[in-house]
Amino acid sequence: MPAEEDEAGHYQVSVGATIDRGEPFHNGRYTIVKLLGSGTYGKVVEAEDNKYNKTHVAIKLVRREPPLYRVSAQNEIAILRDLDGRCGNLKLLRDFDHQDHV
Repeated sequence: MPAEEDEAGHYQVSVGATIDRGEPFHNGRYTIVKLLGSGTYGKVVEAEDNKYNKTHVAIKLVRREPPLYRVSAQNEIAILRDLDGRCGNLKLLRDFDHQDHV
């Protein structure tokens, strides 16, 4: 992922070309604010939930390929649903598909 140097000399990770920060996605519900991190399976972004007064949420975008990533994401969703925010875990509010990404 490309990194850009800001005025203070710090490197900022820029959002990839496949994630458009400015355009709302999933039927206009979310607007991406910034990239929080990336890894093997995909990226996590901070977004505003336009349905709920621009509440800030984290969204994990899982890569489409290989198909195993999709299976892993579905397993993670099931585990987070079972935990329901207990044991110091995040609470999964909802899951959805966007352009074949979980």
